[in-house]
Amino acid sequence: DKKALDQVLLGYLPNFINSPLDGIYMCELMEKNIENSNFIAFCMAEIYTKYSRAIDNDDEELKSLSNGIRLLVAKIIDDDDVLEKVIEKADDKVGKKIGKFEFKDKTKEVFFDLLSGFAG
Repeated sequence: DKKALDQVLLGYLPNFINSPLDGIYMCELMEKNIENSNFIAFCMAEIYTKYSRAIDNDDEELKSLSNGIRLLVAKIIDDDDVLEKVIEKADDKVGKKIGKFEFKDKTKEVFFDLLSGFAG
């Protein structure tokens, strides 16, 4: 287990997710570290803030977000339309990697449990 402060600092990684490859890396990192609650909570807070800001600005297709964050959000909420648009912009190798990755159901449960705490 990482120290709590390390987990919190790493939780700001979503602010540096730009490309679809960055997004897949973040998905894999979150899946692998699902037991590190501080890390996951801070990541979800950052992702939720970006997502809700886009929705509040009537950006249903999340065009104002980077392709990496769009990918991450699409994988979390199972938004195939957004995911398809991200895959279209990615090269074939990255597109295949995106297509293969899925969050485990248990991981999504943790995400949504955390979100319910600060999404109100």
